[in-house]
Amino acid sequence: MISKSKKGLISLVLAVTILTTFSNFAMTQVKELHIAINKSPWLPAFEKLTKMYEGETGVKMVLHVFPFMGLYEKELAAVTTASKTYDLMNMNEIWGPFFYAGRYLTPLKEIDPEFTVPSHLMQFFWEGYWDDKVHYQAPTGVLYGIHVNGNIHLLQYREDKYKEAGLPTPPETWDDVLEAARKLFDPPNFYGYVIRGARGDPIFYNSMTIRHAYNGYMFRDPLKGDFTITVNDEKNVEAWEMYARNLNEYGPPGVGNIGQTEMMGLLASGRALQAIVVSAAFPHLDDPEFSAVPFKIQFAVPPKGRGGDHSSTVAGWTMVVPRFISDERKKAALDFLKWSITQKPQVEYTKMGGVPVSTTVFQSELMRDPKYRFLKATQDSIPYFSSMPLIPECAQIRDVMGLHLNRALIEEEGVRESLDKTAQEILEIMRGAGYKGVTIAPRS
Repeated sequence: MISKSKKGLISLVLAVTILTTFSNFAMTQVKELHIAINKSPWLPAFEKLTKMYEGETGVKMVLHVFPFMGLYEKELAAVTTASKTYDLMNMNEIWGPFFYAGRYLTPLKEIDPEFTVPSHLMQFFWEGYWDDKVHYQAPTGVLYGIHVNGNIHLLQYREDKYKEAGLPTPPETWDDVLEAARKLFDPPNFYGYVIRGARGDPIFYNSMTIRHAYNGYMFRDPLKGDFTITVNDEKNVEAWEMYARNLNEYGPPGVGNIGQTEMMGLLASGRALQAIVVSAAFPHLDDPEFSAVPFKIQFAVPPKGRGGDHSSTVAGWTMVVPRFISDERKKAALDFLKWSITQKPQVEYTKMGGVPVSTTVFQSELMRDPKYRFLKATQDSIPYFSSMPLIPECAQIRDVMGLHLNRALIEEEGVRESLDKTAQEILEIMRGAGYKGVTIAPRS
């Protein structure tokens, strides 16, 4: 039998133990997550998603918002100084490979060895993975991040104008798009096609979908480590002739300065027939405060090229966890990512104006709502996802190619000339980075 004094001592010890345990938990429990993210058309939706997470978990979500290149600079400074400022960083596919190859980020399986990518998650051409053996983002690589926005290229066109002109919808080929542009071109009131032609990232990214549709790629087979340069082959030349010469003939003036905002503005003002635009534009093009033609713009899988197939270039952003923060913060960061890709948050995120990354949304009631008609085009585009070259040198390549493509567009360079110069400068970049045996493929 235990005496009263011993019972009192045991009770005291238990109380102290419980208090200490609770105190330790309270000290280590993460109450805030800090996210570095870019300013974008889908940022308002992501902000609402984080508020939803706050309401469910009590974890305060702090967003550090920067312009596109400003985000890269902040993230680069953070990882190279071992900063603990951010728990999650939004990573663009252009600079992601540099961070993966540099070991600046935490593999997700280091945080949770049991974590596997759910089968319902769309696979955006293996962005978020890194394979050291082939020096490329590949399915055989280590997983560093999860997509938080499923942005892809879609053809966005005035279906009503097509039908009034007796044109088939949706256009199946780039020749169909060209014919519609020619037939309905009525400057300065109405333009047949809009190119996002501003120098650098805008034209580099916007032109990729049509080049890939013509089987025009930058390298021969990078997933297998073959970086033979093919950017100036006949397939790329044909695609670039269609884009920079044929379609551009029916576009607005000043094409060399048109960025995403101007392109969306021309569509929303009712002064343009069609363009390749990111899917994240959907809520803005139907917003009566922004658009003069709400619900008149339809979404479709980007057209086929001659001798090629459909192609939709991904523009997904991948959320990653820095290496230098504590294990507790890493776990809290991954908890948010796991939650964000479940069905309820994905459906709500889409309603908020975001672009989902999970196919579970395609089984939701949103598929029957005209407000979310872009979802069907997104679902149909999945087999045709493509991406830019996913290597650490991508940013340098973008700058080179974005310069020469812009010069060709405004006719400061010829089509072949611009692609030949691009190929030569890519060769110098690759050799300077230590790639062995890289050459420019001979024209067939």
